[in-house]
Amino acid sequence: MRSGPPFVALLSFAPACAPGVDGVWRVRYATQDGSSCETSFEHNLPGAVESTGDLGSGWEEDYEGPGLPSAFYVLITTGDDGSTRLVPPDEGVIYEGLDEGGGAWTFTSTYVRDNVVTRDHPSGYAFTSTSHYARDSTYEIAFDGDLGEGDSTLRDASDVEASEPDTWDESVGMEEGALPTSGLVWEDSGDPVFNTRGGEECADAGCNLSRVNDCTTLGRLSMLRIGGGEDDLALLLLQASEEEDSVGQAKEPVAAPNAGRAGLGG
Repeated sequence: MRSGPPFVALLSFAPACAPGVDGVWRVRYATQDGSSCETSFEHNLPGAVESTGDLGSGWEEDYEGPGLPSAFYVLITTGDDGSTRLVPPDEGVIYEGLDEGGGAWTFTSTYVRDNVVTRDHPSGYAFTSTSHYARDSTYEIAFDGDLGEGDSTLRDASDVEASEPDTWDESVGMEEGALPTSGLVWEDSGDPVFNTRGGEECADAGCNLSRVNDCTTLGRLSMLRIGGGEDDLALLLLQASEEEDSVGQAKEPVAAPNAGRAGLGG
């Protein structure tokens, strides 16, 4: 059984009883129409264009409609200071709750990460990447006793700027560079773009690329309270883990989908 740090930290935070919306909730979640994802590039690779989704040999793939539902558990708990939080135990994030009145609640979470990556070789090869990632999650839920229904909005935004030489010495030991060209294809052939050791793919001696992603995922969820506190959640997760071990794979997800998947993300 895995437990994210915020869930562990809240074990002493949760009350023994389960008033209001507190307790262990079983959640069923499915993505909805209206989700979108946009990617844009700036680069100095002549002939490189954004992929249109063509899978080759004339095939194209597209999908519209709600996603398949997934199921998982969350803990909602109110502390002595009156603050209410929603905790998916495997995510490593906490959603702060706001009581809107009349059984309506809004839970929000923001996660930000900045990275700088550099790779240098004595022959003169140097790769640099600077990235910023932000995830904003909002869940609007209407509770009625042990039931809840609501909507979710998940926004993932990232930007990356990277550079490396157009060519480099064989002693570096790699034929393709680290430039993040995923999503680009050569216009004349439709093949994926790579910066290769001996090729001259870039307009200058140095290759430069920036990529911006902005994705919004809309979801619908229904909830059922099935326990009173963290002990019940721990037991449920343990039972699910044992079932997973016995059959070789989980019968259904037991924690909210994480980064890269739609759902209660961190």
